[in-house]
Amino acid sequence: MAAVLLACWVMMNLHGLMEISFSVRMFQCAAFFLVLMSVVSCGEPAEGRSGVRILRVVGTLAAALWLVVSFAMLLGSQMAQAQFRDFDTTDMTRSEFLDSMEKLDRMDAYTDQDYKVNRMVNALQEGGSLNLGVASRCARELRETGDFDACYKVAAYYYLPLQDLSGFFEIMQEGLAQERSNADAWNSAFDLYGQAFAQLDESQMDAFVAGVLATMEQMEQANEYLLVPVALDEANQALADSVTTVETEDLDASAAYALLSAVFAGQQE
Repeated sequence: MAAVLLACWVMMNLHGLMEISFSVRMFQCAAFFLVLMSVVSCGEPAEGRSGVRILRVVGTLAAALWLVVSFAMLLGSQMAQAQFRDFDTTDMTRSEFLDSMEKLDRMDAYTDQDYKVNRMVNALQEGGSLNLGVASRCARELRETGDFDACYKVAAYYYLPLQDLSGFFEIMQEGLAQERSNADAWNSAFDLYGQAFAQLDESQMDAFVAGVLATMEQMEQANEYLLVPVALDEANQALADSVTTVETEDLDASAAYALLSAVFAGQQE
């Protein structure tokens, strides 16, 4: 029995490396305790080892407790998502909204990205040292996931409003590292760069151009080993070409701003 269970456990772990359904939420962790419960329950006490019976009971109780906790966490996640779908902000102050998002965030241990994003955006808009601290904490927690969507939202709704271009480009490159073979992700990033440009002035052109160039270099490095190279669409390639022109011709901030403004104006016509 132990050998069969070990083989199943190895199979689940190998499968979990290739299919995300077997490596997320509680499945992978619960598998360890299920194996432990089966082994301990089915094992025969060895001669002279009275402690095996105690180990069997303790192992079974530990596995059962873990399953109860996992079920409770999964149930909390489902309840939080249901409340979020039916959320009504009518006659709700921003402070009350932040408290509600914090409550849902605590309830949901698995899919809490939307609650964190909403808390981050509204806390940043509310202002004040306490709310700015909340926004910063949410941005940090989202960034630590490395998920492209989370990084994209933090870049768009936290770093960009703060005009922190260093953090803006850094987090976008962190997210793109997780989606390096997805052309849509690269185009989404450049679309956001275009939106960012509209909020900048001449004094920020050096940082903007450096950030776009760094992303282009990252894409070139990814294409070196991808079987199907990623490519930008026509509008985003025009931005990339313009930034390359700024670098090769060593244009100053004013000239760079004028060139990029003309490119975006031409796209809107």
